[in-house]
Amino acid sequence: MSKYVIPSLLLLSFSSASLLQANPQERAAKIAPYVDEQTIAVLYVDFDRIAVPDTFKQVAELVPSQSIRNKINANATSARGMITSMKEAGAELFVVFSSSDLPAPGPFLIVSTKQGADSEKLLAAFKEQKPEACEQVNKVIYSGSAAAFERIKSGTSAARPHLARAFAAAGDAPVQLLVAPAADHRRVIKEMLPKLPEALGGGSSSAIADLEWVAASVKFSPELQVSISTQSPNDDSALALKSTVGSLFFSLARNESVRKSVPNIEKLLSAIVPRSEGKQLKLSVSAADGNVKQLLAALSTPVWQAQASGDRQNCVTNLKHLALGMHNYHGAHKSFPSAASRNADGEPLLSWRVHLLPYLEHQKLYDQFRLSEPWDSEHNKQLISQMPEVFACPSSDLRAAGKTTYLVPTGPNAAFKVSEGARLRDITDGTSNTIMIVDASPERAVVWTNPEDIKIDPKKPIDGLGGQHEKTFTAAYCDGSVRQIPLDVAMKTLRLLFDPKDGTPIPQF
Repeated sequence: MSKYVIPSLLLLSFSSASLLQANPQERAAKIAPYVDEQTIAVLYVDFDRIAVPDTFKQVAELVPSQSIRNKINANATSARGMITSMKEAGAELFVVFSSSDLPAPGPFLIVSTKQGADSEKLLAAFKEQKPEACEQVNKVIYSGSAAAFERIKSGTSAARPHLARAFAAAGDAPVQLLVAPAADHRRVIKEMLPKLPEALGGGSSSAIADLEWVAASVKFSPELQVSISTQSPNDDSALALKSTVGSLFFSLARNESVRKSVPNIEKLLSAIVPRSEGKQLKLSVSAADGNVKQLLAALSTPVWQAQASGDRQNCVTNLKHLALGMHNYHGAHKSFPSAASRNADGEPLLSWRVHLLPYLEHQKLYDQFRLSEPWDSEHNKQLISQMPEVFACPSSDLRAAGKTTYLVPTGPNAAFKVSEGARLRDITDGTSNTIMIVDASPERAVVWTNPEDIKIDPKKPIDGLGGQHEKTFTAAYCDGSVRQIPLDVAMKTLRLLFDPKDGTPIPQF
């Protein structure tokens, strides 16, 4: 399941479907066999007690990052189908985060269903997500990495009383996030991060490292309410944590992006100061305050900024790999690949992306294609699902559909022609002045094997570009360099960048 589906489910379920209350002790007991000393956190969602809106639009509106909105929208259809299957089965979802699985392969899922539910149907739905392992074990469904599955089968579970106490603190909320770092985790934080980064308020990390557990819960009836409780080892540590939270809020209020999106951030943050109750801190925010959306935007802005920045850099890395593959192809064939290979009758068969595979360390996949058949022949279309990650822009979750936004510009005034490959000597304007590959908008995505790209309109060359990253699109040039081009670039300048031999100097932009 995409990493953006679970957060979307969390935010999406904005109304309660039932007044039935779950038992915290039963929840803790259900997940106990699947947690060990390396477990850091558990996300819990009771699908039998949430009502799902028709679209993900509400979620996307809460997110200030365009690239994250793209991913949420891209997951809408598949996630709705999964949610429907979960609700039909009365499913309880546990997402288990373990230090053994981070940063990769990531958390695993445990799904418990109500008695008499069609668990086979739900298991099939999870298998469609193509996890490394997806099995029914001990009357629950496991979905995640093969390594984590082997750990579960070998019986390495361990008692985690702090996690059970966090479940108790979260009460009957249908959506909960329980964090309970083990002693080793707390020690590592103290050793590796004795001082918090300035972006998190600076100061000592001890108050955070000493936390025994954190319980965050979301209720939807009669109105949206988010509650957070923390447990420290003693009263003094709890007060130190409260001071650390205050420093974090102060740092957040100084963030220029946050201030831009939430001008009254200081007033909002002053209204959500946690209260001290001995060893615990407690904080609750209700939709009745009228500020939930603004608070979510403020608190999430640094997270989305970091994610968007990472996606942008990964996109640049992908295009650099593709540009290098293009040059290696040129070294072997004395030209770049044509946009499409063709049969004797001139009919298009396969994309340049397929013919680049041997130069991207995917020779085995290339050898499986029948090069004399079109991309959508009965044989070749079976390979669509094997799209290499290098063709997937991280800002669009289109890989599961076998689609890419990495396209070559075609047309009479572009480097690529439909039936013949460009040669470096023909790019007389200079390879550093000519665009070779673009990251197009999600609406222009194509099946990666399909010989379809983007035809440049000389009158409006920006058409089909943008939407993946804020205010820019990414392009690889014929010299192998990759740059971010602003969406407000002059149309004349962009037209010159696409034309390999117009003979006109490129203006600065």
